[in-house]
Amino acid sequence: MQIGENAKPISAYPAVTLAAVATTLGAAVDMSGFGEATYIFDTGTLTGAACAADVKITESATSGGSYADITGAAFAQVVAANDVATYLGRVRVNPAKPFQKVSVTTSGTVTTCPISVSVLQHATAGVKHPVHTPSFQVTAI
Repeated sequence: MQIGENAKPISAYPAVTLAAVATTLGAAVDMSGFGEATYIFDTGTLTGAACAADVKITESATSGGSYADITGAAFAQVVAANDVATYLGRVRVNPAKPFQKVSVTTSGTVTTCPISVSVLQHATAGVKHPVHTPSFQVTAI
């Protein structure tokens, strides 16, 4: 099975360097027709006093609707001790709420916080290792 036959990559939160404490959302990603998603979260060097980044996935029934957190779909908080890394997280898509957005919250005294998040949408038919629970499965690579 070729990855391109059953998966589609999208930039869910384009590479940016955050320099202030804030919560920002990525663009709405339409997951209609896909059963799972793998989020690829990259972080560079975080600088600033007690600088931290929290990244989670939210969902909604419509692209412009109200987004709510997907239970358990959050990466571990990134701080200086675990920055400059790539993390993967897999989640099932709720067909009733197929639109997803990445939510990034920075805290502390942020000087620089470079991050990006991409998503790989998966068709589930024929997938060898589907996600069996709705919980977010995270792997650091």
